[in-house]
Amino acid sequence: MMHGSSLTWSSTAKIIHLDGNLQQLKQPIKAGHIFSQNPYCFLCSSDSMFIDAHVPQVPKDEELQLGKIYFLMPLSQSHKPLCLQELCAVALKASTALTHLDFGQRILISGGAKILV
Repeated sequence: MMHGSSLTWSSTAKIIHLDGNLQQLKQPIKAGHIFSQNPYCFLCSSDSMFIDAHVPQVPKDEELQLGKIYFLMPLSQSHKPLCLQELCAVALKASTALTHLDFGQRILISGGAKILV
């Protein structure tokens, strides 16, 4: 028997992974926890991504905010400006992942597993 709760847009922090998968977190969590699960990536907020600018990393001790979108980016991109092509690629990943939510699919979290229904 599965026990899960449906998640809404503002009630979760959303993380778009390198492969385009969407992870939703029901409660604030420190960015360091995400780093420990993704050692070759850094985490950035969608609010801080601009063309031809360095993407600031979310500090390890910062709590991820509910209602915000975050991206996991390869460490190799942590010290170079974000080009238009890269920004478009992450925007496409986010759009694809979030479209599932817009079309009535929900991600349920049950025992730590993500289930798309």
